[in-house]
Amino acid sequence: NELNAIQDIVTALASIREAYPEDPLVVVGLGKTGLLTLFAASIYGGADRVIADLDGMDPGYDREILSLLPVTSLRRLGDFRSAVLLLAARKLDLVHPGPTMDRTWLDAKIKALQLADHFRIYSSEADVPFTSLP
Repeated sequence: NELNAIQDIVTALASIREAYPEDPLVVVGLGKTGLLTLFAASIYGGADRVIADLDGMDPGYDREILSLLPVTSLRRLGDFRSAVLLLAARKLDLVHPGPTMDRTWLDAKIKALQLADHFRIYSSEADVPFTSLP
């Protein structure tokens, strides 16, 4: 079902972009759908901004990501880090990461790509500046 959800989100994004080609496309995934939205938006590639709720999870930790997205070969396809780097070229906000999430690798790669102004991590939904979208 999770893979179908990712495909459904990709299809919806393509449909919205086709209907409104000139408008900014901001994608928000909250709760358990946050990670699915993150993967779908990274596959789609046409969103101007993505806000993904990690729902207190650490998707860099295999057991946690597999509980949300039970695809054992996910690392071969491109994991959480790959999705983040693909989306950081636009704008990406991660919300409510788990307490064990290690930002060191992500921060270093995003800084090396000179995309630091495109990437933010917020501790809760209340911290996200929704009023200044996109």
